[in-house]
Amino acid sequence: EDSNVPVTEVVIGDVMEVKEWLFDSLQTSSIVTVKVGDVCDASYCASLLNDDNNDKDGGLCVFHLGAVMSGAGEADFDLAMNVNLKGMMNMLEATRQFRSKSKVIPTFVYASAGATIGSGCDTDWIQSGDVISDS
Repeated sequence: EDSNVPVTEVVIGDVMEVKEWLFDSLQTSSIVTVKVGDVCDASYCASLLNDDNNDKDGGLCVFHLGAVMSGAGEADFDLAMNVNLKGMMNMLEATRQFRSKSKVIPTFVYASAGATIGSGCDTDWIQSGDVISDS
């Protein structure tokens, strides 16, 4: 059964503070929190999934978008492996641990790069006019 669940909390995790907000309302919203840290640190990843939500009936969606891109990854292979592989494993494990302590079944979404949804080139798999759905 489809149902809408109101968003009650948004946690933005990144290696640096947000310098420019796409929407000013996010910066002043009472439900948005920014946590600066490194996905290579398992305790940081766990801290992103607040235990206060474990007893709520709502949902938990984790959107993991962190990665070291090709140029920087080629220049520092160890950094790319730590962030892209170890960081991913830390986020998955934090989500699994959250599930083990909660009645909430989380959804985990991972995109290896923004280009996975298209950047507007003719060769992109997804074009700006395409409709993306689960059906």
